[in-house]
Amino acid sequence: MLEIADSVQKVGDAMVQQFGQSPQEACWILAVNTQMRVLEVNRVAIGTLDSVTVHPRDIFRRLVALNAYGFIVVHNHPSGSLRLS
Repeated sequence: MLEIADSVQKVGDAMVQQFGQSPQEACWILAVNTQMRVLEVNRVAIGTLDSVTVHPRDIFRRLVALNAYGFIVVHNHPSGSLRLS
């Protein structure tokens, strides 16, 4: 898995490789420290074929527990479409 989240391309490639074949939409949070080192990848929600609902408390609960400096939100489109939903 990704160790350093120092570019959008690297984050995207790593997430597609790990979760690209998922049959449902889901949302993941990458918690990072001040050097953009990935502390944890955590799936915070799983949805249906074409949607996923995420509440802020589901995102921030784990980030606070990890004492994360920042985070990156990632979600997939099982259809493969890159159109905004």
